[in-house]
Amino acid sequence: NLQKAQEYEKTFKAMIEGWRHEFKDPEMPFLFVQLASFERNPYMHGITYPVLRDAQTAALELDNTGMAVAIDLGMIHDIHPPQKIEVSERLFLAAKKIAYNKDIEFSGPLYKSHEIKGNKFNVSFAHSAKGLKAKSIELNGTQLSADKVQGFELAGQNQVFHPAEAKIKGDKVEVTCAQIKKPIALRYAYKGFPYANLYNSVDLPCSPFRTDSFEIKFNPNDAKVYARNLFLSPKLRKIKMTLDQKRQLVIIHDKHLNPEMEKKRQLLWKTRINAMKKYGSSSQEMIKAIANYDNFLNPLIKAIDSEVVNQDIFKDQI
Repeated sequence: NLQKAQEYEKTFKAMIEGWRHEFKDPEMPFLFVQLASFERNPYMHGITYPVLRDAQTAALELDNTGMAVAIDLGMIHDIHPPQKIEVSERLFLAAKKIAYNKDIEFSGPLYKSHEIKGNKFNVSFAHSAKGLKAKSIELNGTQLSADKVQGFELAGQNQVFHPAEAKIKGDKVEVTCAQIKKPIALRYAYKGFPYANLYNSVDLPCSPFRTDSFEIKFNPNDAKVYARNLFLSPKLRKIKMTLDQKRQLVIIHDKHLNPEMEKKRQLLWKTRINAMKKYGSSSQEMIKAIANYDNFLNPLIKAIDSEVVNQDIFKDQI
């Protein structure tokens, strides 16, 4: 939850120092992996994960620490992504530098400072490794181009962030946004699963960061709305929806699949499970149970789908 995420900086630093104390080695190298991208619940992970990554990055303030950034190696619905080799290679670079003092670049870009000039937000980075670049990568089926830096957002006095345009200038990035004439804050890859592609010249990704200290708020009820598992048509399941759209969808869904209908659905599902256990997955009893369940649920899904289209909740998304 958000509170524990906000407390994690102190907890994590204390753990590192505690281990060094117990091993009687105050200079003991300590290497760790920043949370990979993940967003099974867009609201919950979209808020808590960036805060946790901030807490991890803050541990680099301690001597002899190194962090492998894995923001480009996660999977949107799998908290245990399979790209372990890439993570180990990044940790190996950090080990060579932190533990063995090799003269190499071992980290992706880290936010260092910024300067605001008019509508332009100029950001400087450590570990730029002879320059920065946008990298062509695929994230959750979306292709990011090497011709465009993605992942930056700007906000003005109202503290509302908007996607921004970014231009690389050596070891700096110039960020602007048509909707923000007087920017006061910038964020990069500040999502649970961000679509971001800033790297240094040795192909190490930039760590997510924010320049603001705005209060971050978390509403458990909104998290529950996002977590709702709804019975929808394939075309609706594919849509990446906003919180407001999900709220509207939940109202329509629960009108058709009301408590009484949900009890019937659960009973038919239980009958289906029992038929499989008792008679087998290819039995006539199982085939009949599947047909009864589908004949009950499919008309409801069609009715939900029809009302969603009529209310134009997703407009051009369908």
